[in-house]
Amino acid sequence: MSMSEFMDAYVNYQSMQNDKPVPRFIFPGSYPSEPDMLFFIRINGRKAVPVFVQMKLHQSSTKLYKSVWDKALSTVSAPCIQDHAKDFRSFCPDNIYISMVVAYPMMRAPKLPPVIEVPKKVCSRL
Repeated sequence: MSMSEFMDAYVNYQSMQNDKPVPRFIFPGSYPSEPDMLFFIRINGRKAVPVFVQMKLHQSSTKLYKSVWDKALSTVSAPCIQDHAKDFRSFCPDNIYISMVVAYPMMRAPKLPPVIEVPKKVCSRL
């Protein structure tokens, strides 16, 4: 399901598409330039507001490098989203949407463990 199809189903068809419910969120990420996750929230019972999320693993526990941060932030920017969902602004009440980058650290393994070879079973015919 594309971002446009998801947004259309959620906003215009009460979260239904082809008489089937659509999920509460999607991971559209077919392209590196797309957000990793898309969902809607309601603020004070008003119209649903789309939330575009980019998730980033990073090796430094103290900082996310500026170049990585800028690239991640660009994937949830209006111009980039519009490249993948031309009509996305029609699903944004009062032209409001939320862009979010979630960064979480990872530990880098110094070296992968060696592959263990499993001996082949020897069959003998009698």
